Amino acid sequence: MDQGIHAVDLLLWLGGKVQRVSAFSGKLVHTGIEVEDTLAGVLHYENGALATITAATTCYPGLDFTLEISGDQGTAILVNDKIDYWRFVDERPEDEVIRSGEIGGKVHGGSADPKAISCEGHRQQIAAFCQAIVSGSTEGLILGSEAGEAAAVIEAAYRSVKTGSLEEVEYGGDLI
Repeated sequence: MDQGIHAVDLLLWLGGKVQRVSAFSGKLVHTGIEVEDTLAGVLHYENGALATITAATTCYPGLDFTLEISGDQGTAILVNDKIDYWRFVDERPEDEVIRSGEIGGKVHGGSADPKAISCEGHRQQIAAFCQAIVSGSTEGLILGSEAGEAAAVIEAAYRSVKTGSLEEVEYGGDLI
């Protein structure tokens, strides 16, 4: 719950709603905290896709955020905010620019040193928020219900940890 919820939020944005969750967790190193320090889970999406998630604050010296999307048509791997791998069956002209590494790389995690966490992501969010106020645009607006969806997936993972069973995600009502 501490850091993994951000990855769950991203997985929902990329893949749609999760229907069921199976998970295992533990307080393996940081026993003085209120939440687990390690969680491994499988997400079953409504559209039939599967995802695995591993969230841990127990890895030495700390690992970067990594997201891998793989399928029969290609694979993309994101490390922090930079594309690390990009290969697809049907290549496009812009693929070489993406593979060049010129895009991203401004947001740095603090997995090994929390003081090294970049504020770039927050700066971008605040700038987008200010621009929305100035322009009156709702483009890119994130509703409270979206945060609730990530929490619902985490709650299903917690239920799975307790029961040892596959658990349904129980989404709430529409929040703004």
